[in-house]
Amino acid sequence: MKRSEGMCAGVLGAVAMTMVMGMARLLGVGGNLEMTIGTMFTESISAGSWLLGFAIHLAFGAVFGLIYAAILSLPSSGPRAATGALVGGIHGVAATAAMALVPMFHPLITEVAPASMAFLSVGGALMFICLHVLFGFIVGGVGAQCRRGL
Repeated sequence: MKRSEGMCAGVLGAVAMTMVMGMARLLGVGGNLEMTIGTMFTESISAGSWLLGFAIHLAFGAVFGLIYAAILSLPSSGPRAATGALVGGIHGVAATAAMALVPMFHPLITEVAPASMAFLSVGGALMFICLHVLFGFIVGGVGAQCRRGL
């Protein structure tokens, strides 16, 4: 998988994660990762904070897409979608552990706590891990499609 394909698929994976989290919020489940990220920088709860968080999430998706592409390019990686999902699971466990550190440095954690700390519940942690499995599945399965322009 080429770098550009990994970046494209990573952005698509991040968009898919955002869409699933948005649907979960409509059902009263889940957190608002984009707002949590954005308010770390803006220190205000607003649409602009969410947009900044979304842009940062997409940028991280592109970066992690590059990392996944490198892993998926290894000769022994096996089927790309399945391997991507496995790597996503590992990534999800690490990302969930990192979310536990958010209260230590987030300036507005009391205001965004219900949305961001939902990831720290058992159900929220499982959802966050599953979102990363989805990300890996998309990067592995869609990466080659990015070359063709989807």
